[in-house]
Order: sequence, then structure tokens, then C-alpha cells
Amino acid sequence: MTENERKTTVWLRQKENYQFEVTTDFPEDWTALADEPPHLGRGNGASASRFLAAGLGHCLAASLLFCLEKSRVRLDGLITAEVKLTTNRNQRGRWRIHHADVKIFTPPMDEDQQRAFLRCSTLYEDFCVVTASVRQGFEVNVELVTQ
Repeated sequence: MTENERKTTVWLRQKENYQFEVTTDFPEDWTALADEPPHLGRGNGASASRFLAAGLGHCLAASLLFCLEKSRVRLDGLITAEVKLTTNRNQRGRWRIHHADVKIFTPPMDEDQQRAFLRCSTLYEDFCVVTASVRQGFEVNVELVTQ
């Protein structure tokens, strides 16, 4: 592994049917439940598509927050995000993610904060590892909403 390379490991262990326990190398005690929705699974955990959507939303929101913090913007409230994936059948009849629509909601900001926000709004997406990678496979639309 080089200085410019990072490795991440995620393990999946089948519990029953389509249910898998997901753990990661960091943090060591984190677990989640993955499951397919009915008719295949029981829907007792998030599907792979939902984990991908969570990854997109988290990475974008965290990248925006990082930029705002570096710009010394102290938000009076919390950032939230909504991610909607659209799936379609491809030419072979297989389900594929067609695109993702992401909305990131920020609390109201004063005029000085708005200037920093506008600057960050042009930068932060490029620092989101997940979105930049996924965009090579399908369209990801992002909208910032200040409440």
C-alpha cells in the first residue's frame, strides 16, 4: 500500500436467507443489518441500494460540513439530507440504478455565512469520494436547500 492509497474492509456474514450482518474495519464495533425487501428477503435491514444511497448522502453532507467549518461557518442547526434512487430495467431486463437525486438541507444563515456557503457550494462535491466515484457509473443530481 502506498502513501496515496487507503484500504477499507467491509465484511458481510449471512445470518439467514438474504439477511447479512455488515461490519467494518473501522469502527470495530459498528454493525448493520442488510436484507433484501420482500419477496426475496424480509426487509429487516437496508438493501445494498439503500447502503449506497446512505453513502452518497453522508459523503456529500460531510463534505459540505467540512468546507463550511474550514470557512469558519458555525451553523445554528443541523444539516440533513434526502437521497432518492431511481431504478429501471436495462436492455437485458436487469434492475440498475439509473440516477440519484440528493437534497441537502441546511439551517438558515446570515449574510456572511451565505457568502461562505456560496463558495462551498461550488467546491464540496468534488471532495466527496463516493459521489465522484459513483458518477462514473450513473448520474447523481445534487440540490442544496437552505431552510
